[in-house]
Amino acid sequence: MKQDLDAIKSDIEQQLEQMDVAVFRGRGRGDEAMPLAIFWDELTYPDPKLFLDTARRLEVKVVVFHHRIFTESMVDEAFERLESSDVERDDRREYERNLRRLKAYVGFTAAIELSYDYDGNTFLYEVTAPWFDDLLRVLDEIDDSDPGPFGSPEDDDGGPPLGGYFSQN
Repeated sequence: MKQDLDAIKSDIEQQLEQMDVAVFRGRGRGDEAMPLAIFWDELTYPDPKLFLDTARRLEVKVVVFHHRIFTESMVDEAFERLESSDVERDDRREYERNLRRLKAYVGFTAAIELSYDYDGNTFLYEVTAPWFDDLLRVLDEIDDSDPGPFGSPEDDDGGPPLGGYFSQN
């Protein structure tokens, strides 16, 4: 069963309206390097109402709400990255099939993030749609197939790294 993040997003918006908090519609903060970030265990406790209830009990005044809509440009970018990659032909075909399948989700909510700051810590709740996780996995695999400017591990001739620019001491 696919997770319906659009329904979850609506439920979150209703709960936020009922809480006595300011809602800041910000960008996601989960990708930032935050030394004092504490992530909610959404696998064990998937209901965002439980997360927001902790904010209410702590009398938090601001909740950051971010959601990401899945766009066709996300799929197009993935196709472009695939095209310029060194992915083998059989894998390329599989990725292309998966990317074409993902176009059915254009316009759906792909990810939701809630966060608030309390006592010097940032508390985060993140959830992504399984099909969006599929896109991220494909992108990671495409990126992993690209040897980059220094070649792939298979190209290693056993010599010093980066042509001897670093000391072996």
